[in-house]
Amino acid sequence: MTVEITIVDADLLGFSDPAKGHLKVAVSRYAVDLIRETNRVESDRNRSGGQPEITQGMVDDADTVMRRGVRSVRTNIWIKVLRIVSAVAALLVGVMYDQERMQDGLYLLAFVAVIAVTIITVTISTLKE
Repeated sequence: MTVEITIVDADLLGFSDPAKGHLKVAVSRYAVDLIRETNRVESDRNRSGGQPEITQGMVDDADTVMRRGVRSVRTNIWIKVLRIVSAVAALLVGVMYDQERMQDGLYLLAFVAVIAVTIITVTISTLKE
């Protein structure tokens, strides 16, 4: 059984022929993604491993997930490393703070360098999120 989706021409007022072609591709792509997500929802709920049965509610749930972007996003490994470096650098700034040792120029330079690394890594990790 083939499922066909029909869009009324009145809804496509102002669409050029290339725009209609792109709309068809985008709707097809969304349909494929929705089917995948619906199958994922069904497999998550079908713990017994029996015959798959997709219900209207599962399709609605999958559509909600697709529309609202509820799916978990995989975080890049470098972003995780950057977050760890920024946390360790911030901790190091706190540990290094000592008014008496700040009188030494080399120690003060190292302290400022650690602060700079902390600021840069926190800023980059925040922007990448």
